[in-house]
Amino acid sequence: MSPLGPIETLTRGLFRLRYMVAENTHSLPAEPGTRAEHEAATLAWLRRAHDAGGDGGVAAGYQPARRVWFPSYPETTGYIISTFLRTAAVLEARGDSVAAADLRARAMRMGEWEIAVQMPDGSVQADYIGTKPVRPAVFNTGQVLFGWCALHDLDPDPHWLDPAGRAADWLIAHQESDGTWRRGQSPKASHPIHSYDVRTAWALAEYHRITQYAAAGESARRAAEWTLSQQALDGWFASTAFDRGTAPTTHPIGYVIEGLLACGLRFGEERWVAGARRAADALLARLTPEGTLAGAYGEGWEPRARSTCLTGNAQIGIAWGWLYALGGEERYRQGLTRVNRFIARTQRLGDRDPGIRGGVKGSQPNTTGYSPFFYPNWAAKFVLDALLLESALESEQRETVRALIPWCG
Repeated sequence: MSPLGPIETLTRGLFRLRYMVAENTHSLPAEPGTRAEHEAATLAWLRRAHDAGGDGGVAAGYQPARRVWFPSYPETTGYIISTFLRTAAVLEARGDSVAAADLRARAMRMGEWEIAVQMPDGSVQADYIGTKPVRPAVFNTGQVLFGWCALHDLDPDPHWLDPAGRAADWLIAHQESDGTWRRGQSPKASHPIHSYDVRTAWALAEYHRITQYAAAGESARRAAEWTLSQQALDGWFASTAFDRGTAPTTHPIGYVIEGLLACGLRFGEERWVAGARRAADALLARLTPEGTLAGAYGEGWEPRARSTCLTGNAQIGIAWGWLYALGGEERYRQGLTRVNRFIARTQRLGDRDPGIRGGVKGSQPNTTGYSPFFYPNWAAKFVLDALLLESALESEQRETVRALIPWCG
């Protein structure tokens, strides 16, 4: 990529400055819109991100300072497939069969695109489309595996199982005997091993659910056991940060809790469920009345960021929602409600910019912390999941929700 010229550099700097001023002077509304309004707006943003990708994948996100959509992102497109299919089922139940059909068609296009961009060895590339050099990534492969599994649940066709099987075999072949993945880690993360790879283990557990492929189940179990070995007595997980020498944001912490809890439920391993609950409880104790968590936590759950990570808040809220569905403890449902309420207050439902309207920022404020100056597609994915989960639980459907969890990604 050629270096920017002086005029373009100045222009980008001015755009960034204008956004910083707006972000730090714009006060949040005291009350959000209705949950239905925020569900609809978030879904509409995800549809626009899919359209903006232009190739069948979902644009990685939107940079408001420059008003540009990023290229399609294989990793997150993979688990957005699951969200679109899950949302389609909700809309169908609500009587909107047209919108449900649109989401299912979009999910299938995403799945076909993922097949087209899958690497010859079965893996999925790190980073966005167009990033050079193209390298495989363990975590990214696992998240796309979710999408193919979800499509197979919708349509039990070998067409989806072939790429899923090649992805699963690649993951199994690259796993170490202790349950970690040290080969094939994304170059975007400098830490050599990652507790959050347990979310990839969850994807292997889903593939095992469908195929009963023993090697996939054994691989998932090894990863979950190793992840549990990284947990301190207070619930904090080591090896969770993306990079060496940094405190993990709540985004990868959320991945760990989701993955370990889901694996525990899939395999009936109460120790894994208890480990996920221990971390979820530690965070629930640190949730502010406003509905925020620190954007990052060091050992001993020491806060390490002034901003709050909206993506991580939503993920952890989902885990609280699952725990409420499992045991009926009201504190967990209240936790989900509080994080959803705060995130909704940060969304701009009436903004003229379609890349901002209904989107979810990486952090609040969006000039520091996790994914600054960016509206990531994965933030919108998890927020939509969290809003739909809250709606289901509020409708006295705890038993129904309990039967559905863990969701397929």
